[in-house]
Amino acid sequence: MKSRIIMLFVVIGIFVSQSAKAQFFVEYNLGYGTFNMADLKSLLSKDNTVEGLKTTNNFPGYFTHGIHAGFMKGRSSFGINLGYQNTGGQRALEDYSGEYKYQIRAKGYKTALFYRYRLSKADKLSLFAEVAPGAIFNDVNMKSSLYLTASEQSKKDEANLKGINIFVEPALVARYQINKMYLQLHAGYQWSPIKPKLNYNGNKTTVNADWDGLRISLDFVVTLQK
Repeated sequence: MKSRIIMLFVVIGIFVSQSAKAQFFVEYNLGYGTFNMADLKSLLSKDNTVEGLKTTNNFPGYFTHGIHAGFMKGRSSFGINLGYQNTGGQRALEDYSGEYKYQIRAKGYKTALFYRYRLSKADKLSLFAEVAPGAIFNDVNMKSSLYLTASEQSKKDEANLKGINIFVEPALVARYQINKMYLQLHAGYQWSPIKPKLNYNGNKTTVNADWDGLRISLDFVVTLQK
């Protein structure tokens, strides 16, 4: 993991050294994503530990957060993209006799390179095409809890699954300039052609974390002239 991050910075350093008039920029991306999660949805629906269970949360779309940092020269931009996304599902039942909950929460930590090309002339409003290949480091927590009112007894079980997805995210970016700051609308689709099964204590399970879906964000961009 550390070696990959170091390599990303090395590549960026080479790019900078050859770009005398390159402009450094940092973006904060606040967005919304939809997530497929077919395997985890199926796993959640199969839990019938207690009769009468209802699905109260089924891996909905949710807020995403990210940072782009890189350099612009001419029509091209290049750099690294770090991000975070999460979603979850729950089946539950509560009545006079007690309460049962089965929860699955998925977190994805994104590390990627990106390349962006300006399609329109430099102006207040510009349009870009972008592609970002990278990896998603998955952390999936599964938790079940049972509480019986009459005996005041409770039982909890918990497991954490890990795995890494390889993804590519093509996108279109519309940027509006305000002095040295920009506002952006970023719209793309995250697709993982490689989604290995998640691991539990080093052993493969039968499910994967499928983050495929739309990504839309509003970005705040600050630039610094080199």
